[in-house]
Amino acid sequence: METVGQKERELFELADRIDAVDRGVMEKAARRQACLAKPPGSLGGLEEISIRMAGITGEVLNAVQKGCVVVLCADNGVADEKVASAPQSVTMAQTVNFTRRLTGVGALSESFGSELLIVDMGVKHPIPRTLYDDIPLRDTHKIVDRRVRTGTRNLAKEPAMTKAEALRCIDVGLEMAKAVKDHGFDIVGVGEMGIGNTTTSAAILSAVTGKDSGFTCGKGGGINAQSYRRKKEIVDAVSEAYRRQGGLLAMMEACGAGGRQSTVRAVSGNYVVTQGQAAPEITDKGAAGSCGRRGSVEQELAASSGSGAQTVPGIAANKLTAADEKRDGVAKETAVCGAGAQDGGIPCDLRSGMIDILAHMGGFDICAMAGVFIGAALYRLPAVIDGYISAVAALSAGIIAPKAIDYMFASHKSWEKGYELAIQQLGLKPFLALDMRLGEGSGCPIAFDIIKGACDVMRNMATFAEAEINDDYLEEIRKGDCF
Repeated sequence: METVGQKERELFELADRIDAVDRGVMEKAARRQACLAKPPGSLGGLEEISIRMAGITGEVLNAVQKGCVVVLCADNGVADEKVASAPQSVTMAQTVNFTRRLTGVGALSESFGSELLIVDMGVKHPIPRTLYDDIPLRDTHKIVDRRVRTGTRNLAKEPAMTKAEALRCIDVGLEMAKAVKDHGFDIVGVGEMGIGNTTTSAAILSAVTGKDSGFTCGKGGGINAQSYRRKKEIVDAVSEAYRRQGGLLAMMEACGAGGRQSTVRAVSGNYVVTQGQAAPEITDKGAAGSCGRRGSVEQELAASSGSGAQTVPGIAANKLTAADEKRDGVAKETAVCGAGAQDGGIPCDLRSGMIDILAHMGGFDICAMAGVFIGAALYRLPAVIDGYISAVAALSAGIIAPKAIDYMFASHKSWEKGYELAIQQLGLKPFLALDMRLGEGSGCPIAFDIIKGACDVMRNMATFAEAEINDDYLEEIRKGDCF
């Protein structure tokens, strides 16, 4: 039987195999955008989306035809603390309703022509066996059974799960990403269902950023003042050891592992057209389109630093106890700091520390969601973040596999407190502002069509040359400061 350490190393090896986005193709895409028949930058975020998609696929011209939202479902033991208004039976009811497309994400998926991949990671109340199928996507109206157990433990009293269980959930996420790729989908969304999972998300985000519950903890699906106070108390208590040290990201900065500027931050739609050099002529319509005009593009793309494991002194641990080891049949094999450890023998590898946090205060759903984000990047699939819980899972994935961030798109700005903090840490910007706070992956089907539209503009819009328009009148505008 593999030890926890072996499983962890295998995950990190997979993360290290993720390809960086193709910066050369992004530059070509930026040049094509610059010579489409429109004022420079006038399509705003759609231009950035199309350029980022080019980096992900390695092609300037792309088409989004089939989208799938992976919905990870699980219950959380912390719900026993009355931190949510809904009973845990709602997790079961909605998991069943996903199969009937009667939920928010179900109705939106039907409307926008996308599919669902529903996964039971540990729903507490029983679901009829007739609704299960062990093979992902063989029947999208069935539930894939990957149950770890009937919900996590109560994180207010003990670690939510063991590290072995957290790794198992991440592995399920990787499996689902591969299934999405193998079934011909060209974009994936990441959603969830689980009563109490805004509490787990807030705890993770507090531990990662060092911020207290005042910054990370909202009212989820709606709770009274007493429940909200209790929710914040729990989040602050379980994240305290990390917050005392400034949070996991501050520890990364302290040891010189920070400062990573993702291609996401570097692109931001800021390319400058200058005179003098011919834009590349691209004849293969499957790879790009012909610009056919004078000009060049100065693409401001900062180099991305490496994504290897980082050693961070002082990461607080969710240590496996002897009982944990006996229960899971695994040996404790966690890297420990020698010199520089602040709390005496605590894990010091950054990525291992992130998994410790997930195990200590996360949920089966969030761990599996992180796995989907990592797997999407591994298989070169663009991955769409839904709301708050999805954003925290994406941030967790980005710490384990930094190159995965460049494959992510933020769909909508969630109403939930903490969302903006999580998305800022990723360096992403949501392109929908609809005051949504449902979760489930409900923002993903809408985002799929926006990304599709961005790609269709790149494919189908004429360049100035193709439209037979002399664009000399734009030369002064292209010098800047005209908008």
